[in-house]
Amino acid sequence: MTMRDLFSSYNTCWVHPSRPSVGRCAYCGKPVCSGCAVKDRVGRWYCAKALCRVRLLSEQGCSRVGVARGGVLIPRIVSFCLIAILCLLVVPAAGILLPRQEMMSPRQMEMLDDGSPFGEGLLWGKDEGEDEKEPSAVSLLAMLPSPANTPTPIFSYLSGSTMREDEDTEAPSLFGGLDNLENGCRSRREIALTFDGGWEANATPFILDVLRRNGIKATFFLTGIYIKRYPEMVIRMVEEGHEVGNHTWTHPRLTTMAIDGKQTTLPDVNRAVVEEELKKCEDLFTKTTGREMARLWRAPYGEHNAEIRAWAKDAGFVHVYWTKAEPGEEGHGLDSLDWVADSRSPIYRNSEDAVRFLLDSAKNGGILLMHLGTLRKEDPFHLRLPQLIEGLDVQGFGFVTVGAMATEVMLASESIEEDVPLG
Repeated sequence: MTMRDLFSSYNTCWVHPSRPSVGRCAYCGKPVCSGCAVKDRVGRWYCAKALCRVRLLSEQGCSRVGVARGGVLIPRIVSFCLIAILCLLVVPAAGILLPRQEMMSPRQMEMLDDGSPFGEGLLWGKDEGEDEKEPSAVSLLAMLPSPANTPTPIFSYLSGSTMREDEDTEAPSLFGGLDNLENGCRSRREIALTFDGGWEANATPFILDVLRRNGIKATFFLTGIYIKRYPEMVIRMVEEGHEVGNHTWTHPRLTTMAIDGKQTTLPDVNRAVVEEELKKCEDLFTKTTGREMARLWRAPYGEHNAEIRAWAKDAGFVHVYWTKAEPGEEGHGLDSLDWVADSRSPIYRNSEDAVRFLLDSAKNGGILLMHLGTLRKEDPFHLRLPQLIEGLDVQGFGFVTVGAMATEVMLASESIEEDVPLG
């Protein structure tokens, strides 16, 4: 199977496989065609699923949404209202969505305790010794598919997992031969906002509020330390549809960069160390959120080399750097340098200068680095995030996740390979 076969679903509409897709749903990420999607006022597509469109109407305002092709808007709004009314009628009739312990039989409690997905016996209204019944409306709502790193059905939090015991839990990388991503496709006017979370979260609530107000999905790279200290922040990231990647368990030094300025693997760093750092962080994220981590990681301090990336790739993770400065360009590329707290440092930038530099350096397919915590007592960079987003928007940039960029890079490379004549 070629990579093009693997990603063919991204080229055709998931509702109408015979039609080419015009983009991916900004909420669930599925490819859509012009016949079954709507576009909001800033050009994002939303698919025909009721949940996606209800979210679109609530966030953008129904008066600003237009149907891409066929039909009219009013009948669809009426349909959404009927769905909402049905949900309001079903939930009270079924009790409450989240079952309490006193409402469950001993057998149903066992199903939740043993980690079975969603507590299947409970969802399908089936207890030991009973005949199978038709699924209830509540169970169907709970079983609606939930894309990676988007809000998880409440029942999956009860079981602590969304995976079956007989599934292969070793998730393979989805990006083929790619082992390091520094930028997306240069032909696309888009940029990825990425935030590293090491051990501080004092900027996180503000950042999440700004992203939500602007309807932007970002990519976060979190350590095990961060996940353990701030589980409520991590859950919020997932519930608001952001992409979460791996930043290792303890944020260790991996190369000799701090010693001699070279990316030579440290003597005490080997395959087992790298795999353990990634696996422990991933496991805690899944335990905390009930979701799988994105198959992306970022090395602490930017310390990596081909050997380390290969070990991580074998563990199922593709490395993500940030866009570096081109030859002849000054500065550190799209690194905000918000982590530099000492104003006496030669690379220190005040927040206003940092935003101006990033806007001047922004380029197609850029990956921008920022942090979820700061040691700056004065002039913290994250308070300038609204100004940065506004400036990028004025320049015509769209905002995408790193996972979307990696997929586009792989599709583009596959297309180039197929167009090269052999012999």
